[in-house]
Amino acid sequence: MRRSRARRRGPGGFSVVEIVIVSFLMALLSSIIGAIWMAFCLPALDVAARCQIVQEANLAASSLARDCGGYYCEPGGYPSTLSDYRYNGCVFNTDGSLQIKFQSTKASGQQIGPSIIYKLSGTQLVRSSDAGQTWTTIATGLTAFGDATLPGDPGTAVLMTFLAQGRTSQPSSPSQDIVATYILVTPAADPAF
Repeated sequence: MRRSRARRRGPGGFSVVEIVIVSFLMALLSSIIGAIWMAFCLPALDVAARCQIVQEANLAASSLARDCGGYYCEPGGYPSTLSDYRYNGCVFNTDGSLQIKFQSTKASGQQIGPSIIYKLSGTQLVRSSDAGQTWTTIATGLTAFGDATLPGDPGTAVLMTFLAQGRTSQPSSPSQDIVATYILVTPAADPAF
């Protein structure tokens, strides 16, 4: 009779060679993912920050262009007629706010009409069409809003500086601020009015 010898195996597990191979593959995979992150994702974050600045600048510029476009729009959104409120220039007040003035020829000749006020509140450009009673946010990310004098131009030049956080191509380096400055020239008051 033959006795069968049962071989006793040790506890199951991975061999050292298997662990070394898996560790090498994991290191290779993580270096590939890191290279992809630096090549594609970090520049995309920078582009997103630049697009945010352009979008906020466009919002501010279009709002100012609409308000300096010639006629005051009633609070209900209805445009005034030619004899109603006409653009009469804009000035920067001592508190740094921009006041856009309108005049009316209704009733008795030239009368001062309503005004629209823009000012910097923290990092937001805000607008009021009711003498500062209510404020509407027009754009965010501003660090400066003020007068930029341009020689030989009768209009008022409005300086706006925007700031957004961008990224560098090196993940170990800190984020970089992206700064953009815009100068908008508003038309001078109509002297014939």
